[in-house]
Amino acid sequence: GVQTCALPIFSKASIQYGGNGATQGNASVGGSVQLHSQPGAYDGYATELVMGIGSFHNQQLGVASHFSEEGIKVSTRAYFQQNKNDYPFQDLFGQTQHLQNAALNQQGFSQDVQLGDEKNNLSVHTWYLKNEYQIPGSLLQSYSVQKQNDEAVRTALSWNKQFKKFNFIWNVGYTNDKIRFVDSLISLDEKSKSYSVQSDFYIEQPLGKYWKNSYRLNYNYTEAYTDAYREKQQLQTINVIAKTSYEKNNLYASLSNRGSWYNNDFQWFMPAFDIKWKFAKQLTLIADVARVYRNPTLNDLYWQPGGNPNLKTESGWNQSAGIEVNHQTEKWKYQLQSVAFYADRKSTRLNSSHTVISYAVFCLK
Repeated sequence: GVQTCALPIFSKASIQYGGNGATQGNASVGGSVQLHSQPGAYDGYATELVMGIGSFHNQQLGVASHFSEEGIKVSTRAYFQQNKNDYPFQDLFGQTQHLQNAALNQQGFSQDVQLGDEKNNLSVHTWYLKNEYQIPGSLLQSYSVQKQNDEAVRTALSWNKQFKKFNFIWNVGYTNDKIRFVDSLISLDEKSKSYSVQSDFYIEQPLGKYWKNSYRLNYNYTEAYTDAYREKQQLQTINVIAKTSYEKNNLYASLSNRGSWYNNDFQWFMPAFDIKWKFAKQLTLIADVARVYRNPTLNDLYWQPGGNPNLKTESGWNQSAGIEVNHQTEKWKYQLQSVAFYADRKSTRLNSSHTVISYAVFCLK
C-alpha cells in the first residue's frame, strides 16, 4: 500500500475519486491513487536532496539527479528510510510499554529516460522497491518475532505520438513481486512469488473545440505461486473502455462505459458519469455516479484454506458528490475537498448486498 511505498522516488501523486476510479483497474470502488514517475523538468544538470528525522528513531534520505537537453531527459532517484517505531502504549493492565518488533527498513530506486519531443516520444521507466519490516504482536501476545520482506521490480515502456487527428499512447509493463513471511516461533517460512505483464493502447480524438472521445484497450496476465496454493495459478483480464467528454469554460462532464473479460466472466455494462462545475471563483462542485466492480483476487480464489475458485465478480453502484475549494497566492496555495460517498454492492459469494456511507476530507498542497 501507500504506507510502505517509497513515495519520494515518484515525481507526482494524484487521486481519482469516486466510482470513476474503476476505469483504472480492479477494486477501485472508491477511487484510485495514481503514482507517476517522469524525468524532472530541468534544463541541463540538477540535483535534489531530501533528509528527514522524526520521532521513534525515524530517519529518511532521498537523492535525485536529473539531466536534460534537446531530445533527451534522464532522471535517477533513490530513497532510504529506517524507523524503529518503538512508541509507548498502555497494556491491558494499564502499564506503559514500548512497542517491540516493529522496525521498518525501506529502500527505493527509479530510473526514467525519455527520448523525443512532446509530439513524439519514447520513454522507459524502471522501479525497484524493497521493504523489510517486523510485525508486532497483539495486546494478547507477550512476544513476537514475525517479520516480512517485500521486494518488487517494475519496468514500463511507453510510446506517445500525436497524429494530425488523434493522439496515441501505447504502454507495456512487467512486474515481479516477491514476499517472504517468517515466524521462527512456529518454524514458519512462507514465500510468495508473482509476475504480471500488462499492455495498454489508448487513443484520444478531439471533436471540435469542446468535445473529445477516447478509447482504451488493455490486457493483463498475472501468474503467482505461494506455499498456500496447491499449484501455480494465473489470471487474465481484457478491458475495453470508451469515453466521451465535454469541457467549456467552468464546466467539465464525461460519460464512459467499460467492458471487462475476466477468466471467462464477461461484464459488458459498467457506465460512469462525472461532472465538475466551477460555480464561483474558488468553489467547484464535483459529482459522479458509476457502476463498479471487484474481481476476485488469486488469494480469494486459491488460498488454502478458504479460497473458492468458483467466485464471480462483485458489482454495484457508487455515487459521490462534494465541494472543492482552491485558493492560491504568490507564495502558497491550498486545495480542500469535502466529499460524501455512497456505495451499494452485491457480493456473489454472500448472495447479499450492503450499503456503506462514508465521508472524507483531503487537505493537499
